[in-house]
Amino acid sequence: MADYSSTKYDEKRNAIRNMKDMGRDWAYIYSYGKNNDEELQQMLDFIYETGNFDYTIRADEWKEIVTEQKEIEEKARQVVMVSGGVEQGSLEVPKHEKSSWQLYKQKLRSQNFSADAIRELEESTLAILRKLSQDTTDTGPRKGLMIGHVQSGKTASMAGLMAMAADHGWNMFIILSGIIENLRVQTADRLVNDLTYRTGNLSWRALNHLSIKSPLSDKTQSLSFDQFSRDRYFTVCLKNKTRLNNLAKWLYEDKNKLTQMKILVIDDEADQAGINTANIDSDDRTAINSEILNLVEGPDEVNAGAMNYISYTATPYANVLNEAGDRTLYPKDFIGLLPTSTEYFGPKQIFGAEGTQYEGLDIIRMVDEEEIRQINEMQKENMVFRMTPGLKDAVAWFLCSVAMMRHNGHKKPISMLIHTSHLTEVHGKMAELISTWLSGMTDKELLNVCRDIYHRECGRFTVEDLYDSFEDYSVSRNKINNYPPFEKLESEILELKKLSHIKLGDDDTLEYHEGVHLCIDNCRFNKTEDESFVRLAYPDKRKLEKMDKAPAFLIVGGNTLSRGLTLEGLVSTYFLRVGRQADTLMQMGRWFGYRHGYELYQRIWMTEDTREKFAFLATLEEELRSDLKTYKDTGASPEEYGLRIKNSPKVSWMRITGANRSQGAVMTNWDFSGTSNQTVTFNIDEEVLKHNIQVAEDLLDSLPSPTTSPLNKSSLVWKNVDFNLIKEKFFSKYSVSKNATALNDMSVFCEWYEGVQDEIGFRGWTVVLGGTKNKESSWDIGGNKVGKVVRKVRNNKEEGSVSLGVLRAPADLYADFTEDDLVKAGINSSNLPISNSEVNANRELVGLGKTPMLIIYRINKDKLYKDDQTPKRKIAEDLVGISVVVPGAKTGKSFAKRLIIDIDRFVNSTGTDVEE
Repeated sequence: MADYSSTKYDEKRNAIRNMKDMGRDWAYIYSYGKNNDEELQQMLDFIYETGNFDYTIRADEWKEIVTEQKEIEEKARQVVMVSGGVEQGSLEVPKHEKSSWQLYKQKLRSQNFSADAIRELEESTLAILRKLSQDTTDTGPRKGLMIGHVQSGKTASMAGLMAMAADHGWNMFIILSGIIENLRVQTADRLVNDLTYRTGNLSWRALNHLSIKSPLSDKTQSLSFDQFSRDRYFTVCLKNKTRLNNLAKWLYEDKNKLTQMKILVIDDEADQAGINTANIDSDDRTAINSEILNLVEGPDEVNAGAMNYISYTATPYANVLNEAGDRTLYPKDFIGLLPTSTEYFGPKQIFGAEGTQYEGLDIIRMVDEEEIRQINEMQKENMVFRMTPGLKDAVAWFLCSVAMMRHNGHKKPISMLIHTSHLTEVHGKMAELISTWLSGMTDKELLNVCRDIYHRECGRFTVEDLYDSFEDYSVSRNKINNYPPFEKLESEILELKKLSHIKLGDDDTLEYHEGVHLCIDNCRFNKTEDESFVRLAYPDKRKLEKMDKAPAFLIVGGNTLSRGLTLEGLVSTYFLRVGRQADTLMQMGRWFGYRHGYELYQRIWMTEDTREKFAFLATLEEELRSDLKTYKDTGASPEEYGLRIKNSPKVSWMRITGANRSQGAVMTNWDFSGTSNQTVTFNIDEEVLKHNIQVAEDLLDSLPSPTTSPLNKSSLVWKNVDFNLIKEKFFSKYSVSKNATALNDMSVFCEWYEGVQDEIGFRGWTVVLGGTKNKESSWDIGGNKVGKVVRKVRNNKEEGSVSLGVLRAPADLYADFTEDDLVKAGINSSNLPISNSEVNANRELVGLGKTPMLIIYRINKDKLYKDDQTPKRKIAEDLVGISVVVPGAKTGKSFAKRLIIDIDRFVNSTGTDVEE
């Protein structure tokens, strides 16, 4: 297909859009309602001859333009947006080469964004734009939430949305940017760089520190907001009571100008500062929340032409659990997911997530209990600081990584993070300790330390390991920088032995060197007596271009590094301090992001407890996203149903968010509808393993003759099995590890199922015995030999248990499909949709939408460990793992022992807001 994005074809795209607005479907538009190409050409010629087209067009060109527009429309609709039907006409991607959107795309290309990343951004931006409203005078503000990932490029989405919205007539943009002034300035500078072009159709202007005392030139009376104006305005405002109050007064000062404004408020890091932590059952509100609400809602009976409020965050728990209702910031109109690039290293890629193909990358290094004790002791008053084994390894690996990246020609900053305490006193002592340790070694001693860690790490995490654990990483293998010989790094490592703070020149400009810049980033430090700059400050673009080598930064810090600040080129992290709140902990993950050119080099030293918490958060995040996809498919609205957020099985271990940030949450009953759980953590006590084998055999031997799966002929299938039989012979007896986070209380599941099976309409169960072709190591079930499956141990969480990666084979999710079912659903062995929403949709399609599944696997105990793994103890018997797949319920009711916003608390029985 040719490229029809040129402005030459604007006229034809407008004609297509007009037909869509009139209710015509794509089939009609494609042929213009005609029977063949000859009739279509006659119609197109007639339109030209009657003056409705300025130039002629061939039938094949028309069809290709229509096809391109249909693809854009369909892709935008594929973006996960829960909105209950909120839609804004047929706004489309601006095509004019001088439009803000097209100029922004050019900027992204110049910054080496891949074509796939730009296309995904375009599709998601269009989907968001269509949820906004260009006239809210009667409806009140439209409110939405977009969920991204930590360090995943939310700013690119925000800038893209501003550009595309500006092309469609929005003219005032307000960005609420955190609580730190230097980050606000950073955001404002980036938006100026991304959006302002001399050659564009629109004229952008940044407005700063707005208030009724602003200069006349900045007052709304002096600005142009009429529909024919090419002027667009934006301001980046700190989440500060005074600044927000001043901004609101400026915005609402001139009511006449206000009616001309089409406003988009973007709340960056929306779970920070703006959440109402006052008692939501009273009229009180926290100051910043109140000011944001006043900004969005405005004074009574004073309305902007259009007011849209979109919050962006990677940790939305407080945003959807705290309060709902009209005069709140609850995203009543839509909740959406920003696309995840296949080049992004996020929680599930690094730590793994239960129930997915992601086992986690082998880049986490455990800090043992003795080292933790030593670090904690040092942090007490008047204690002597000493290097510990893990800290030595982390610093040495940092030096090796810097040397490797310089060897590879990397030119951007490279960083290490040390985060052991929130105490500023500790940060200074930790920095001094590392400086003393490095300076106290001879060159030979330093090289020996680095050589030891280098050889250990190079053999432990290879290119093959990267792609085994991150199969869909879209960067080709030939672009991955491998490990060079250590000898080529030695001189560079010795150069890095020079360690100091960033120096200040005579004119107080920052001066950088080729050693390591030691930074202490907390509010206590600014300058020292020797005229050094202590806090983190990367060189600007101009300075960076003049440097011969990539600058290196070793950063010791606390709370200032926990959110918002990007640590460039982060390759080594020593991270011991954790919080008990999920949203706070996830925001501390500075190691998430894009790692082009140094995919193999990143390492993280942390405790086992911290690793487990991040793995739990990765699973929580995946389940939240899966729920959103399910809600989208069922047409749910955030105004009607709240998001279910999995609560920790150990409340003392982790809270999802602070109690005062989730006051509207309720703990509801258990809900397994629409879920697909599997056991991946196992108790390896010999008697327990024997017991589970016997329980599985008792169930399977009691069933009639099985059939085979059409996708996997080695798997056996029993259809229409009575739940009571499964409960009596299996669910009531099968033993699940106490360390498992899924299916760890089968009695609760059975109680839930029996309580809802009639209301939901569940039918007889499908039981599947997943197998392989290996007859030498098989399981004899009723005369059928089923090959045992092979799964690998991911890690040993605790003594007496093991954890696998993924248990379930994708083909077994469709084991009870017939050959005709597979054809109807368009499924074959090379195309196996496995997400919960996809599985539920396909089962619904072929009439299995009310049929639950129990899938059983016997895992070969002799094949559990990789060649380079050493088991803690020999496993005496095979493991029996299970997966329970439950269809989604479309009853509109919640049965989940998860946290969920209590919508009824804020709405009376008539569906009207209580405050109304």
